[in-house]
Amino acid sequence: MEEDKAKSISNQLKAKAGLKWDDAIQTKLEYLKEEGIIQGSVRNLNFKHSGYNYAKQYLANFVIYTNDHKRIIIRSSNSFRDRVKIGFYDIEGILKYSNLNDDIVATIYLVPDSELENSTFNSTRNKIQTKEYYSPATHMFILSEFENFLANYELENRTILEELVEEKNFKDLKEAGSYFGKNGNKLERDISNTVTTSKFLQELKQGQTPKFHQIIKYIVQKHEIDYNEITKINSSFSIPLLLSGGSPKTDIWIELELNNSKIFETFSVKNSSKRQVSVHDYTAERFIEILNCEETNLKYYLEHFQEHPSYSEFEETLADGKSEKEFINLIEPKRAILSEWVLLGKHDLKNLNSPITQISKNLILNTSEGLLIYDSMRYLDYLFKNAKVKYGVPFSWTYPSKQRKKRIQLKLPIRKIT
Repeated sequence: MEEDKAKSISNQLKAKAGLKWDDAIQTKLEYLKEEGIIQGSVRNLNFKHSGYNYAKQYLANFVIYTNDHKRIIIRSSNSFRDRVKIGFYDIEGILKYSNLNDDIVATIYLVPDSELENSTFNSTRNKIQTKEYYSPATHMFILSEFENFLANYELENRTILEELVEEKNFKDLKEAGSYFGKNGNKLERDISNTVTTSKFLQELKQGQTPKFHQIIKYIVQKHEIDYNEITKINSSFSIPLLLSGGSPKTDIWIELELNNSKIFETFSVKNSSKRQVSVHDYTAERFIEILNCEETNLKYYLEHFQEHPSYSEFEETLADGKSEKEFINLIEPKRAILSEWVLLGKHDLKNLNSPITQISKNLILNTSEGLLIYDSMRYLDYLFKNAKVKYGVPFSWTYPSKQRKKRIQLKLPIRKIT
């Protein structure tokens, strides 16, 4: 009897602790909504199984609605050991049976920081990362890691909206967020919705040129197949967020189903009528981590550019014995890693949780001349040979709006390969 009473009291304390940390999460999400970083959020939202009337089959402790009309699902628990299978059941059900799969960019299973001392939690998470253990959650976090996830998500999206405010002369981030919701991924959405219709494939096989036909033509030519071999086209513009909370390089994937095989291609989509477009935005610390140059002089140059983010200021303020030439020489052996990280999203092993979809193999440039579609590696090779190379790579170095001395931004030249 005393044991049952003690267990009951323990459960009550856990429930109260859960309410407190859920309250803290809600406060943060309300702040992000007020700032215009997200569209909103709902706490303790139940989903029903498609085709059944029961409305409380699967639980999400939070659903975050992003500015571009996607969802982040959060399932939290005070105890990993006792409740993980329940949480996984809910996440799996929402993903597979609620008709929302194509709108979800992250499914997060969340536990308190104290679970980091739980050997079962750590071993299970390691097995998930090495693909020994299946998890429907794209992200498995303790609370402090989730806070970092939200901080990175806020920073990236705040930068996007601040640049929109400056470009479109909006009055605030909320107005920019509303605009981004309507136009932010419009091209990706249009491509995905168009190429997956049966009419689109039928017209291709009849020798017609429906809207976006050139994208499928590019894939067909790349793999040396015929339109008549395609039985179905699948596509999605909901790409899982990186473990950091940042966006992957891929904006859309397209899959061609053939009689006995499938062809899967990922695309990064860039809209620009200008000669260059922003393509990369990270702290010097992340550059240093990816390039594995913590113990070299390259670290100095990357940190120095972040602190002095213009070509003239960077070069004029170099310390004695340092030079632009040395910077270029240090970049040279790492230029492939840097360029592939910038354009394709490769080499970011710490943050890739779905490499097959997050690494972008191809590039769609939406320009005043129409759509230009290239293999990402071929485009990089072309730029190295034909574009202006700065500090060892064919990108322009600068900083994002209102992030001077905090981050490094690289811009991609827009070129038509001839």
